Amino acid sequence: MHHWVRFFRYVGTDWAKDTPLDTRRRRILFEAYSARGSFGLPPGLEDVRCLIDDRARLFTLGELRAGKLVEPDFQALEEALRNAKSEIGVIERPAQARAFFVSLGIRPLSAIAGTSEPVLGLLGRPPFWYKPKQSERVLAMLRRPLFARALYEVAYRNRHSHSGSKPSDLGMIKARLAAVREIAFFQNMDRRYNVGGTIVLVPAQVAVSEHRIGVIPPKTKISFQLLLAEGLAEIAGATSVATMRSIANAFLPLLLCGTHEELTEYLARMGIPHGRQRAADEEDGIDLDNDDDEDSDDDAEELALRQVFDNLDTGGSTNAETVGPVDPAAALQTNPPPLPPPPPATPPFKLPDLDDVSLTIASNKGTEIEPRIPSGGGRGGSSSSWLPPTPAESERASLVGRRGEELVYRMELQKVRDMGYAEPERYVIWTSRDELGADHDIRSIDAKGRPRWIEVKSTTGVDGRFDWPRKEFEKALRERDRYELWRIYCVASHAPVAKSFPNPARMLGTRQITLELGMLRANIEKLD
Repeated sequence: MHHWVRFFRYVGTDWAKDTPLDTRRRRILFEAYSARGSFGLPPGLEDVRCLIDDRARLFTLGELRAGKLVEPDFQALEEALRNAKSEIGVIERPAQARAFFVSLGIRPLSAIAGTSEPVLGLLGRPPFWYKPKQSERVLAMLRRPLFARALYEVAYRNRHSHSGSKPSDLGMIKARLAAVREIAFFQNMDRRYNVGGTIVLVPAQVAVSEHRIGVIPPKTKISFQLLLAEGLAEIAGATSVATMRSIANAFLPLLLCGTHEELTEYLARMGIPHGRQRAADEEDGIDLDNDDDEDSDDDAEELALRQVFDNLDTGGSTNAETVGPVDPAAALQTNPPPLPPPPPATPPFKLPDLDDVSLTIASNKGTEIEPRIPSGGGRGGSSSSWLPPTPAESERASLVGRRGEELVYRMELQKVRDMGYAEPERYVIWTSRDELGADHDIRSIDAKGRPRWIEVKSTTGVDGRFDWPRKEFEKALRERDRYELWRIYCVASHAPVAKSFPNPARMLGTRQITLELGMLRANIEKLD
């Protein structure tokens, strides 16, 4: 035992002078943690700096117990604290050190974060799949006496999951549920945390105010129910993220119960019998209408079709008057107007030398794209006639498209080279260069060697409009998280700008991309 005491004291006196520790000392320290395992630190080392965090800083056992060194389980809060230069340490937890830190009684960051204050942004639109009747169902459910009692009982049964957890009493839960008047959707919201004296804002997805439950529009119905369960956990008295997560998991089945019988059966399985004291709760024994929830979650294909049909002009005929006969001879013109003179010849289109071009990567802001207003007097089309592209226009479009693809191809080669691949050309394939009509432009890999499919859409301007051939669109729907859409703006300049839109199929449900009939024309955010 004494040699361990000597080692850790040496770390706390000699090594602590040169923090953050170098790679060799970090490795030695983790090997020591692994060897100690569930035995933890020897006695008498309470104030010795020998516990390392993910920034190679050293902490004492006393600081760990005071919540200044924590276990990672809340990434957004970790990043906010790091950006705010907080002194809170977050451990690295490789498998060989897990038993060691558990034996010390380390707590997760979510458990020490404590209460937070919601900061609501601008109101937004409900997701496509959300119908007004669903709000009615939720609000009716919140007002059922049995549902309020179910929240109270389930929260009470989970009070031992986290120290200091004290659920609200039944009367308080009933009052808070009765006060909720609406389910509101917001474009953005945050929560303000005070951790160790550092105040930070962390993006949030759900918040409960006095008269409403606010959520960020979720992608699916089950995501909405998960967020609603977290909001109910807050109503039931959860005061930390850790407690909220735990209670929300237990509340989710309550939200999935569509009938009085299902609700009482679930409570019985939780060990909460439906005794006489709850006879009054049956006064509203009307089962909730589940008609809107019987269909499955809307997938990307359905959202795409809905966007297309939402943009159609179906307002009815523009003229309901009786049609009279027309003399065909009157429509003939004996003297057709002269043809306009040909336009002056334009100089050939040239791009700057690629070695003189510097590509800038800009982040996409998640801008919501407004549906295009049909032109041409409400007929849904342009008043001008369409003409096929001239050979010069076709050549220009080919050069613009190829330049954008080449810029992304070179960027991907460097990205894969930086990942440690000596021959990135073997992993980054410029598919469309050799295969005309391919359903993607570039195939690359991620950090784990898994394929990524890249489509590049270029413009000489700053707009977001592009034609999306059917094969490419179907590829996006198939690959989802493995598909990336890159938009290159100002591609003919010396300083083009690129934005990446991962999984554009997912963007359909958030109005960050709109679709129109045609070859398949799409619109994403423009360059500011």
